[in-house]
Amino acid sequence: MRTLMRAVTWRLSIPIFMEFVLLLSQLGVAAPEENPETPRLWRLGMGVGVIRLEHYPASADVRDYFIPFPIFEYLGDVVRADDQSGARAFLLKDESWSLSFTFGGFPMLKSSEDQVRQGMPDLPWAVYIGPQFKKKMGSWEYHLAAYQGVTTDLSVTHVNGAFFEAEMQYQWAVDITPSKWTGKLWTEGHLTLTLNGFDENFAALYFTVAPEYATPDRPAYRARGGLLSKEFSYLQSFHTGRTWLYLQSSLSNYDISANRMSPLHRSDHNWTFFVGLAYDLFSSSKESIPEEQSKGLFEKSIRDSD
Repeated sequence: MRTLMRAVTWRLSIPIFMEFVLLLSQLGVAAPEENPETPRLWRLGMGVGVIRLEHYPASADVRDYFIPFPIFEYLGDVVRADDQSGARAFLLKDESWSLSFTFGGFPMLKSSEDQVRQGMPDLPWAVYIGPQFKKKMGSWEYHLAAYQGVTTDLSVTHVNGAFFEAEMQYQWAVDITPSKWTGKLWTEGHLTLTLNGFDENFAALYFTVAPEYATPDRPAYRARGGLLSKEFSYLQSFHTGRTWLYLQSSLSNYDISANRMSPLHRSDHNWTFFVGLAYDLFSSSKESIPEEQSKGLFEKSIRDSD
């Protein structure tokens, strides 16, 4: 679920969407090109989709939503946001590796909606923010990341432990236009294998049962840090003209969890997905910066000062 949430978070971010609306008049708006040879610096659109999320990691319950969502892509030389890697800001960058600042998260949950958590405090929004090291080798990428956890119920915010991940990802991009008489049809995607872990503070959010909330069927339990899950995820996007189709699926395996004995650990395997259809409304008149030509923030600062 963590991989799925990170990939769709940027699509569902209303503050970012509103910021881009306000900036349209300053960035140079053009109608989206039907099949640009080079992606635009940014594009902005709207879509609808269906998303399935587990209530929390290793929960036995899921929630399905049909949602409208804003979508944008920004491919600058330091800050980038796309459907393949989500939003990130490069701190240091070379042709084959990068150190970037990125984020992801878990959704909130009212405990009254979950049978196992009845009578316990609601789960807040949980966001993790931090550096990610990425090494690219042909079509393969390898990621290592350590994040700071932050939780909020939108009234109170807490720094809440650490989250870790290691990823191996295979990527592809293919022109699958059926014939010269039809419009261009492009597809790109990736397969990702992820290993997740967290410290005791972050684990406590989902797996600790304090003595005052213990019941005969839910004994007290103190969470501990360690492994959380291994995940296998698939993302595929299709693009023709102004129209985009997104398919994403993630299988999370929690049988390696350090907190498998928690009474809140209810499932060893969970499947989540996202299916979305989007349409570009606006795009920049400028071309994007190819990722291999992008720079880290520190390098850009040095370059601009010269």
